[in-house]
Amino acid sequence: MNWGLTPPPVPRYEPVFLVPRPPQPAGVRVAVLLTYCGVVISGILALVELIYLGSTSSLSEPARRVMTVFYVVVWLVPAAGAVVAAVFTGRGANAGRIVLAGLMFAYALINLCEGLSGFGYLANSPADGSFAGGAEGGPAGSEGGLVLLSFATTFVLAGLNIAAGVLLLRPKANRYFSPGPGRRWAPGG
Repeated sequence: MNWGLTPPPVPRYEPVFLVPRPPQPAGVRVAVLLTYCGVVISGILALVELIYLGSTSSLSEPARRVMTVFYVVVWLVPAAGAVVAAVFTGRGANAGRIVLAGLMFAYALINLCEGLSGFGYLANSPADGSFAGGAEGGPAGSEGGLVLLSFATTFVLAGLNIAAGVLLLRPKANRYFSPGPGRRWAPGG
């Protein structure tokens, strides 16, 4: 049976009953939860990177403030978009599900590219522990641990994003969000 509010297509009177929407699949709830977890993890990662960049940067105070505002906005806009789409998805909006699935796959692609760029950074670093710019503590030092943690976290985020996107596109989720073609009223009696 399909669910929804479309009147019966027959010209004669026929008693009808509203077919209720099926219960929300567990995969949809998990996808919304994974979205929230991804936003929190990316926020913590952005905060750690911002603190590190602020402590090691040789920029003046006004330039550092501009960098901080830019970094926060670059994280906040996509995070807010994901949260809004997750809220609408949790409420049963099909448009929210489609937007959230698209965002999850886009974020997964971005995270994979960022994580893979770490291999280039590590492959091009000199063996003496220095890195571009001449500062000490390259991949072998304390910065290397932060770099490896950052890149590992981006792969974790990519996995969360892919899992959430796939869960939102499964047939059970599609059945929950869209009433389907044909009659959306059950015949009476």
